[in-house]
Amino acid sequence: MTQGRATVYTVRAAAEQLIDLHKAAPLAFGRLWRPHCTRWNLDKDRPRGCGCELSPVAGQRGVYQCTTPGCELIGQPQARTSQRDTVRELLTTKRLVAYMIGGANRAGKSEAAIQLAVALAAGSDEWWVRHWCEINDIPVDAIPAGPARADKAVIVSALTFNDSLEYHRPKLDRWMPIGTVKRKWKAQDQAEAILPNGGRIVLKAAAQGRDKFQGTAPRAAILDEEHPEDVFEEISRGLAESDGPAILSMTPLKGLTWTYDLFVQKPPPGYLSSRIIGLDNPHVRSRGLLARFSHLEPHKRDARLYGKFARARGLIYPSIDRELHVVPDRPIPEHWQRFRAIDFGYNFACVWAALDPDLDQLHVYRDLLTQDVKLSGNARQIKNLSGADAYEWSVADPADRDGRDSLARDHDIYTAPAKKDVEAGIDAVAERLAVSQQGHPRLVIHASCTELLRELDLYRRKPDGKILKKDDHLADCLRYLVYYLSLSPTWVV
Repeated sequence: MTQGRATVYTVRAAAEQLIDLHKAAPLAFGRLWRPHCTRWNLDKDRPRGCGCELSPVAGQRGVYQCTTPGCELIGQPQARTSQRDTVRELLTTKRLVAYMIGGANRAGKSEAAIQLAVALAAGSDEWWVRHWCEINDIPVDAIPAGPARADKAVIVSALTFNDSLEYHRPKLDRWMPIGTVKRKWKAQDQAEAILPNGGRIVLKAAAQGRDKFQGTAPRAAILDEEHPEDVFEEISRGLAESDGPAILSMTPLKGLTWTYDLFVQKPPPGYLSSRIIGLDNPHVRSRGLLARFSHLEPHKRDARLYGKFARARGLIYPSIDRELHVVPDRPIPEHWQRFRAIDFGYNFACVWAALDPDLDQLHVYRDLLTQDVKLSGNARQIKNLSGADAYEWSVADPADRDGRDSLARDHDIYTAPAKKDVEAGIDAVAERLAVSQQGHPRLVIHASCTELLRELDLYRRKPDGKILKKDDHLADCLRYLVYYLSLSPTWVV
């Protein structure tokens, strides 16, 4: 009995010690989530899963698998998202300039950002920061050693001070160590937290304007929700001095704004993005989350559930998914048939495509878009880009007979007139975008075709149902090419 009592007392003492440690240094217990082996998307045809944490598949970003013995899903790869691995990638990417976490509702993007802010402000010399790194598979050397002093504080910025008071400061209260000094913490004003070791976190708001972000060289800057571009530029100027990262944590609800251009459309070196979605969060009920947003329009639902950029209402090709339809550039095998499509005008456009005969999958692998260039100049570009490749056929806008004749007569580029049935052409493109019974789309676009991808993101109808004739030249080329291919070989030239 005495030995049993001693064991109880030992366990109780250990529990009390853990409680004291949690009160003193809560971040030491801040475990970021990975997806679990569950039927997260409510697909009734999918096995229920064992409920255990999934493991990332080595070398495959965003792919996980169950490793639990006896689970019917063991070893099966799954495309999922992870709060933990997103933060790990952010901290371990070399020469990182800016990182955007495109989080959906209830994904925990702000929670992760606040934990990261506390760790960066304190530095890895603190035992509790090192423990936070250990339990989240983050290399300790990814966190600077010493504290972020006043001249290089960590900035956490909300859109307004109301948002800062409601969301950021309570989360910081949860994760900052005991003994932290807080200034102006309850005021609708810029606030500051000074950790026991001198590390500093400054709470700012986009509503202050870019001028209030001048003259700072922070260790890192965390911008929660989409800030005005000029504020981001001002913060980036300061971060260039300290060589620190800008971290954007946002649900992309404002459409295809500057953040889309900078992080998705044409990211410069050092700019990365990822998504974490609430449906992957093991602490959230998937059924309830799906029900909460089921009434929204598709583009809004995609933003709130999946962290996807909310594209324009009336989008003509709403099924386009960059993760599905955009593929890395690859050499085109010689035995694949190749095609071209051309649109004339002040904005001159051309797309190149090739057909994978085994999958019946059309690869759009090159695009050209120019403004106010003579036809002879555009013809030279087409010939230079085409090289010695042979083309089954090329099609061009049927409304410009003179342009087609000039290409043939003066430049040896022979084209057939494209079919002008717009709606039938749109249907042909949509049909190829659909996933086949073999599990792949029959139309993919190479990542280097940035102008075509930009146009497809904007290609939409007006409220009266008519197509908005703006930024659609490459989209027209794609329609010409796919529709012509759908009618082949009936009237191939």
